[in-house]
Amino acid sequence: MIIRTTLLFYVICLVFSGCATYKTNTSEFKTTISAEGPFFAGSNSLIGELVLDMPQILEDSTFQEIEHVSINEITVEILNNEELTLDQFTSAALQLVSDENPMTSIAIMNPIQVSNNQLKLTVSGNANVDAFFQDGKFSVLLDLDFQEDSYVEVLQAEIKMNLTIEYK
Repeated sequence: MIIRTTLLFYVICLVFSGCATYKTNTSEFKTTISAEGPFFAGSNSLIGELVLDMPQILEDSTFQEIEHVSINEITVEILNNEELTLDQFTSAALQLVSDENPMTSIAIMNPIQVSNNQLKLTVSGNANVDAFFQDGKFSVLLDLDFQEDSYVEVLQAEIKMNLTIEYK
C-alpha cells in the first residue's frame, strides 16, 4: 500500500511538472539608434536604449516571465539622410549590452549587401539574448565601418528585430 501511494504521488508530481506550458509569440521590435558626427573612416558606433513592457508588447496581461527568445531576422535602415547610403559602409555588426549582461554580438554583415535601402544582417546562431529580454532594459549598439570620412552632424538608423518569444 505504501509503495502504491508513493508511486501514485510520484506520477502526479511528474504530470504537474511536465505540464508547464509556454506560450509563443512572434513580434517585431523597432528601435532608433543614433550618433553625432563627424565620422571617420573605419568603425563608428550608433547606440540606443530599448526598454520593454512585455505584457503590452505581447498583448497578454497574464505574462509572467520570458523563457526563451529566438532572433528570426534583423534589418537596418538609415533614417533621414540623403548624404549617406548603406553602400558607403563596408561592414556592420550589431551587439546588445546592459548593466547586468556583457556585450553580446547578435548579427553581422560583411561585406555590405544593400536591398531596398535596408541591410538584412546575418543573425548569430550562438547568440543567447534571453537574459537581455528577461531584464527588459538594454542598449543596442550598431558598428558601421565607414569607407571614408563623413561630416554629417547626426546619423540615425532604425533597427527592426523579428523575434519568437516563449513565455508563461
